[in-house]
Amino acid sequence: MFTHVLDSHYCTPAGFDWEHGVTQDLPKGDGPPVVITQSPSWVTETNVHRRAYEYAQVAKKRAAWFKTNNVLIPFGCDFNFQNAWMKYKNMDKLIAYINEHSEELGIRAQYSTLSDYFAAVRASGETWTTREIDFFPYIDNNQSYWTGFYTSRPDLKQLCRETDAVMRVSEIILALGIHNFNQTTSASLVGNLQLMRKAAALSQHHDAVTGTERRVTYRDYKKRLEHGAEAANNASATILKSFFNEDVSSTNKTLWNNLLNQQDASILVYNSLEFTRTQYHKVNVPVDSLQVFDSQGNTVPSEIHEALSFGEVGYSLFFKAESIPPLGYSAFVIRPSSSLPFVASKKSFHDSRMASTMSNEYLSLSFDSSSGRLQTLRNIQEGVTIQMQQSMLYYVPSNSTSQTSGAYIFRPQANEPPRNLSISSFKFVDGPLVKELQLVFNESSITQVVRLYVGLDDVMGNYLDIEMHLGPLDVEYPTRDGKEYVSRFQTNVANGEIFHTDDNGLEMKPRRTNYPNGRPGDYDEGVVLAGNYYPVVSRMYLQQPNVWQFTILTAHSHGGASLTEGEAEIMVHRRLLRDDDRGVGQALDDFHETSPRFFVLSANPTNSSTLHRRLANVIQYPLQTFYIQSSNNASLPPPFRPLQQDLPYNIRMISLKQRDDVSNTVIMRLMNIFESFENPTYAVPTQIDLNTIFQGYTVTNIEERTLTTNMPASENVRPHWNTTGAFENGNSRFHTEFNLATPRDSVVTLYPMEIKSFWIELTPN
Repeated sequence: MFTHVLDSHYCTPAGFDWEHGVTQDLPKGDGPPVVITQSPSWVTETNVHRRAYEYAQVAKKRAAWFKTNNVLIPFGCDFNFQNAWMKYKNMDKLIAYINEHSEELGIRAQYSTLSDYFAAVRASGETWTTREIDFFPYIDNNQSYWTGFYTSRPDLKQLCRETDAVMRVSEIILALGIHNFNQTTSASLVGNLQLMRKAAALSQHHDAVTGTERRVTYRDYKKRLEHGAEAANNASATILKSFFNEDVSSTNKTLWNNLLNQQDASILVYNSLEFTRTQYHKVNVPVDSLQVFDSQGNTVPSEIHEALSFGEVGYSLFFKAESIPPLGYSAFVIRPSSSLPFVASKKSFHDSRMASTMSNEYLSLSFDSSSGRLQTLRNIQEGVTIQMQQSMLYYVPSNSTSQTSGAYIFRPQANEPPRNLSISSFKFVDGPLVKELQLVFNESSITQVVRLYVGLDDVMGNYLDIEMHLGPLDVEYPTRDGKEYVSRFQTNVANGEIFHTDDNGLEMKPRRTNYPNGRPGDYDEGVVLAGNYYPVVSRMYLQQPNVWQFTILTAHSHGGASLTEGEAEIMVHRRLLRDDDRGVGQALDDFHETSPRFFVLSANPTNSSTLHRRLANVIQYPLQTFYIQSSNNASLPPPFRPLQQDLPYNIRMISLKQRDDVSNTVIMRLMNIFESFENPTYAVPTQIDLNTIFQGYTVTNIEERTLTTNMPASENVRPHWNTTGAFENGNSRFHTEFNLATPRDSVVTLYPMEIKSFWIELTPN
């Protein structure tokens, strides 16, 4: 990252924003009226010299902050270029005059892209200092850390992840099945998916997924994502029908109708990841007497629980989805059963005589039999038990008139500890396949279910599955300014002052606890606390090096902190009744419901990396259910297996998507998901032959492209910078100009954390 110091925020210097002028003075034809923000001083023949002199003074002042004589001056700002003609008309005059009088003014000016600017700086031959520092958290005064947006509007953050999973399934199905259709239908399918792509792209705006938009805009983002997901699912259903000639739907209406009428219901379970998956799959059903069968007629282990997830009614059917092929699917029949079903019994604990542990082959969780609170977590295979108490708390926002919490800012009240919620009731569900501890907190809008799964492998069974539900949050309006809820885990892991979070879903970044002392200038204890929060995009962990690691993976992004040794807390929801004065102009009065989900691991550091690297993909891309519109189990399709075998454990297929609707060209991205030195077995260079990935398809015309695929990798010559030193942590590997895949060489090597992108022609045999 090439860093700079900017003035005038990140906008055009004051006095040179000609777009935002007095609308009635705009000459005819100069564009639409725009927002009035300041009086203009347009460039005219009579004032051009003065205006050029003023601009030269701005440039010379800023030149003192730059190492070369190339000075970067932003041109534009938020909501700019609505009247671009007026903006360019004046700047054209100014640049022309400056360059005609460059000796007098001492500067030359030009329009520039960032690439132009970097090329000019690099050509200077200067040597640059390299630093490895933490850019988080951001603060704009001594009371205002921008650490609230990590969690704001969690339901939108959750929806972004859920619809991304829908889009991934649809992209893969389209790439594998578009050949079954004519050009007109292919274009229609790509158009459907394009709605989802555009909605997903729009939701990544810095005032979208961040939760820093107004309510009306939030509703628009949400509607677009839901509409896009519906369109993508419809495209998937159309293509899946072409595979086995049965109508398919992404909604469960047929399933419910069939089961209520004592008829069979058939489903497809799709696996969008690159390895075979065996795990318990959950389907919402209306009855409690069911059996499950695979496409060969074999009975599938299953059990029925009370439906607890947000938006569900009736019951939850858990069944063992065995060996779901990579990038493929398996079909199952759900059949009404007249035999006595197993509906997991529920036991309420009110005294210490009742059992207070739940276990599977890998983990044993103990909880207080009188309160329901978690106590310890034992890794059975490694023989290590750690303390693990979990609490649900909320912070009270500051009542300061100078700064309070809002969509951007987290500003808790100084010297006021968070309020601890008590557990009002709990139940233990001791199923043979799925164990559940159900908790209800004293704010009835907040519940939690902790699950352990029995009979899975040492990856898919080696975690605690914690599913919460929060909302609508209870805020005592107007006597309080809001509440900011966190889930806190207290362990005895000796991590010192260092904990780790990911800020990009890939590399783990070491963070240093600065609590309770804070950083120089922090206004009070509440500000210090907010300054210890960091983004948790997919996971955080506490590690005693070479000894033990406690890891929390999340289903969507949050803010997280470790305020004392052995402690990890994640903010899960916020409802605030005052605006933080950062441009939204509305309080984050978020009454929406959200269902955060954590996967909790406890293992030595090497085993932890083996687990969390794979499980992060599992939680982000769950198995997806499609419903076959038929009750005839004889028509169940066999498993669909488009890959010859699982990809290597450390290799992930980030994307497989159709490039367009007129060719067989597919975009495929592969990645080595481990960091250097993270794991002796998997953090290693790994070769893969692109010609041997698929079965039933032929791969031809392989071309390695840049990450975005907008140019051939062979033409992407990375610039060389003269620096004072090399990066030492080994987390990232610099780009190399060798090992580029060509049509004559399909074997590629992926180094730790390396991503390679390809165009390939994928043709069915």
